[in-house]
Amino acid sequence: MHSEARVLDNRGSYRSYTGNSVNHDISRGLAAFVAHLNNSGKICLKPWCWKRFNLLFNPGFEPPWLSSWWSIPNHEKKDIFLKQLEYLVYRTERFDDAYQFLRGLAVDNWVYATGIRIQKSENRKQKTG
Repeated sequence: MHSEARVLDNRGSYRSYTGNSVNHDISRGLAAFVAHLNNSGKICLKPWCWKRFNLLFNPGFEPPWLSSWWSIPNHEKKDIFLKQLEYLVYRTERFDDAYQFLRGLAVDNWVYATGIRIQKSENRKQKTG
């Protein structure tokens, strides 16, 4: 039995998360988390937190560009972050733990899309000027 979850990525294209019945809940969890990233304006983790994420969950690879993180465009950061999450879902059994870790992070550990400031509740977005 196959299932598919589709969400918009940061470029307005659909990313498709397809899985079999064994990882159906996990692939749906990934789709829900990507939707949360998009809805909240989150791009990726800040460098120090991303390093910690890599050490804890070993999501396939450590981005070689962490030392030059500030010069990488946000859409590339998000693409790499999404690839790491996909790796955790489809090649490991660590996504649930990683998901809990990511959902528990404070707002100041995330990079947000330009012009969006997330309040502590994360339910209210405000445009900044």
